Amino acid sequence: MFSHDMRSPLTSINGFVGAMLDGTIPENDQKRYLHLMKDETERLIKLVNDLLDIARIEAGQVSIHPRNYNVSEQIRKLIAKLEPQLSKQKIDIEIQSNEEDDLYIFADRDRIDQVLGNLIENAINFSNNKGLVVITLSKIEKEVQISIADHGPGIPKKELKFIWDRFFKVDKARSQKVGTGIGLSIVKHIIDLHGAKIEVQSELGKGTVFSISLPTATNNTKNGGLNV
Repeated sequence: MFSHDMRSPLTSINGFVGAMLDGTIPENDQKRYLHLMKDETERLIKLVNDLLDIARIEAGQVSIHPRNYNVSEQIRKLIAKLEPQLSKQKIDIEIQSNEEDDLYIFADRDRIDQVLGNLIENAINFSNNKGLVVITLSKIEKEVQISIADHGPGIPKKELKFIWDRFFKVDKARSQKVGTGIGLSIVKHIIDLHGAKIEVQSELGKGTVFSISLPTATNNTKNGGLNV
């Protein structure tokens, strides 16, 4: 599976470049093929980055540096970055919270950005066109729970225990186009480094919900103790 994921985009790019050089692709079609090559290049870059990340994590070369920060604002920024993808796939995202004010957590901001970005992007990719992704933030005692729900095809119950494994793909025919099979493994490792927890619930034909629980910020915002 891994060798296919590496070869497929390289083969596509090589084929498109060759076709453009030998004049097989008409000039008025070249822009469309350049966009296809860009998509394949980005797919390959993501695979390489994921491989480097998982190798460093498993070698114990990744440490976390927790601090207090605004996770509600982080999620809004992530959604803004994904706007082109949301628009292309006609997906809506809704943020819900049981608190009127923004929520703050104590965690490694960059690593949690990686976790949330991965989970939100997965939810988008596995949603139907004109679908809805719901992100729910809840403050429960000394933790903030973040749930990301899609209304996609869901995951068979017998396969749920394998989703954290490297290169495992539930829908192999479809996920070749939208994922590397490494992202969830990276997510699990990062959450484990935080000593936090992640859970998944899924039902075939109804969608999947990933929920992570992280410690709330160590000081109250009114005391000026938070880095935002």
